[in-house]
Amino acid sequence: MAADMLSFWWFGADGGGAYEPGRSDERFGPVKLLVWTAVAIAAAAGMLGLRLLFGGPPTAGWAIAAVPLVLPVVGALAHRPPRRWRGVAVGVLIGTPVGLAVGASTASPLGSLWSGHLGLSSAFLAGAAGFASVTGAARRGSP
Repeated sequence: MAADMLSFWWFGADGGGAYEPGRSDERFGPVKLLVWTAVAIAAAAGMLGLRLLFGGPPTAGWAIAAVPLVLPVVGALAHRPPRRWRGVAVGVLIGTPVGLAVGASTASPLGSLWSGHLGLSSAFLAGAAGFASVTGAARRGSP
């Protein structure tokens, strides 16, 4: 799945396969979105770790490491699942309070860099779960 995600990032929606514009990609599903999000979280954490290792303490602009977190959402939308915009709304409504709560609760022990990363990561993971639940239910034909 990680290779599939990287293929999507580098080669676009068709990934070299038989993707038809205007149709939902049936190969894409809720589990794949959650795995993609987990891989993106690991990639962002790795970027932050390398930045700290080779660049010293965090300065302005450290949030650039959050870019991988956005890519699974973009990939999910590009696959045009049913009820995708409702899924985005549910994802934002679920992810925002989760991210704020996790980020605020870990601020003292972890410091702003890692608590910010943990807050953003948990927000994107919770949002992906919300998005996946809405679009996955639509795939199964639930109202």
